[in-house]
Amino acid sequence: MKPIGKLAGKQLNSVESWEGCPCVMQFEDNYKLYIESLWRLGNNKSLLLTSEDDRQTYGLEAAIDAIAQLRERLQSQRVSHAIANELTGDLTLIFSPSNLRFEVISSSTGFEAWQIYKGTDIRYVAVGGGQIKEWP
Repeated sequence: MKPIGKLAGKQLNSVESWEGCPCVMQFEDNYKLYIESLWRLGNNKSLLLTSEDDRQTYGLEAAIDAIAQLRERLQSQRVSHAIANELTGDLTLIFSPSNLRFEVISSSTGFEAWQIYKGTDIRYVAVGGGQIKEWP
């Protein structure tokens, strides 16, 4: 496991979907997490939401807007822990004070699952096949 210290302590400012990138999380100090893979949100009791839930109805009156629900649940939360699995490329963020667990699951051996930027400078990439590349 590799600590991703650059996100620890940062407050989440927004969660959006951009053209070409289905999930973008913006944190204080101009940090951004670009997610191009499956993500899921849970707590210590259950799985709450995944990117696969987007636009599903599951018998509800309206389809699920996964990005809007993720934004609502994590609004103004702070990252207490950020850890990447160097074998799989998966990323785990624990938010406080809610103790919600956000995970990005690498779903390809050929494509990047996520990238972390500070401004326009890349800091971390989950390379296809599970490696984590880090820049100072």
